[in-house]
Amino acid sequence: MKIQEIEQIRVELESGKAIPMVYVAGGDDGVMDALVQVFGGHYSAAGTETKVVRLDASGAKSDAWEQLAGIAGSFPMFDEKTIVVMTGCAGGAKVPKETRPFLENPPDHAVFLFCADRKTSASPLAKLVKEHGRVLDFKDLKDAQARAVAISGARQMGLLLDAAAADALIDMVGTDLGAIDSALKSLAGLVVPGAGTVNVGVPDLAGLVRRTRKHAPWDLDEAIEKRDLARAVKVAIRELQDSKDPRSRVIGLFNTVLRRARTILVASDLLADRVGQTEAMERLGITWPFMYERVVDATRRYSRAELKTFLKNAMEMDIRMKRGVAGPETRVVEILTSLMVRRAGQ
Repeated sequence: MKIQEIEQIRVELESGKAIPMVYVAGGDDGVMDALVQVFGGHYSAAGTETKVVRLDASGAKSDAWEQLAGIAGSFPMFDEKTIVVMTGCAGGAKVPKETRPFLENPPDHAVFLFCADRKTSASPLAKLVKEHGRVLDFKDLKDAQARAVAISGARQMGLLLDAAAADALIDMVGTDLGAIDSALKSLAGLVVPGAGTVNVGVPDLAGLVRRTRKHAPWDLDEAIEKRDLARAVKVAIRELQDSKDPRSRVIGLFNTVLRRARTILVASDLLADRVGQTEAMERLGITWPFMYERVVDATRRYSRAELKTFLKNAMEMDIRMKRGVAGPETRVVEILTSLMVRRAGQ
């Protein structure tokens, strides 16, 4: 699968431009592997022997920067290139003094590829790299963007991924480019040379694409706040499937739904009493303004009456969950529908 930002680097290298270093903010393993392939392929095509050294700068005891300085300061006897891939760059906040001279005046025999956290494209390390190389800033993809990437990448491999299959693929592997690329490579085996484009539907994913996506801890809260029942059920059932003890996990999910319902109800009361944002956030135990804005938005989707009814019936629902014979998935669907499905007259 071709990644646009990396394809641009490929074009620049082929045009003769020297790119001694690249800083990747928010990239994943797939992005870094693609960069290595681009640089390695370029130098190999020119007849230059190339090796890859991988370093990890995370951890207080890491000597990755010292190793990088050692590679940069050791000039080979022959025409050789070393591609240094350094992950865990601590957000690019610091540039060790022993390394700075080699970044300010990059050696001809090495290429440095730095992988750092998201939102660090303006960090000291990124700024230093930008003077001589390239800075790639990969934003978190939304599901819709990731689906478009998957469909486009599939087309490049001779696969026609329909909308339902693209949805299912992203639901299974998430939005990281590397994960999407890995899944598409698994599907590439369906392509028969000379047979043309292969149509891929949801059934074709079975046995070829493994579910690796992990939902973020706040995904269920957001789905409840947006009153998106389908999303909430999907997230909750995924958590049950990933749990070693689904029956106990149902209780945890029930408590999560209760807390969110109480929070929205309390926020409704605070808004009705015209309590200011700062005080309201403190009383709700909310730290960040954007989280408060989400809750305020949720108060427009739920009436106080239905929230009170749900909380009033919570004890009876809890007893049914603990004494009933229904399976975990049935229970969690009951919990969510009890809160999120609009009843007549509410």
